[in-house]
Amino acid sequence: AFPANSLKYNEVTDITPDVRLTFYNSGHALGGAMVHLNIGNGSHNLLYTGDFKYARSRLLDPAVINFPRIESVITESTYGSKADILPSRIESEEKLLELVNKTIDRKGKVLIPELGLGRAQETMLVI
Repeated sequence: AFPANSLKYNEVTDITPDVRLTFYNSGHALGGAMVHLNIGNGSHNLLYTGDFKYARSRLLDPAVINFPRIESVITESTYGSKADILPSRIESEEKLLELVNKTIDRKGKVLIPELGLGRAQETMLVI
């Protein structure tokens, strides 16, 4: 078995003689990280990330966006299309509250299915 080590954000770790690994906050989910690989003593810098958020949420700081050098980025692209223009967070929260209040006013029941990664906690803070 291999010993497990935890790494903190912004902590540089040598994983081979010529590859350094650093995790950065992704702003997406608690503990979510972007992976920065410094390869060949800086000759190539790769950033790998899944989901990330540029704006501060009610729970999390925004993703780190300043890097000295990045030659390659690998990322997910769920909302990467030019057509994926979403309302602001404030507009979305106001609409949610409006719908919840209307439902309660007419003695209805509110059911909000949520994915597990942070959205449920954000929704609870909004409501």
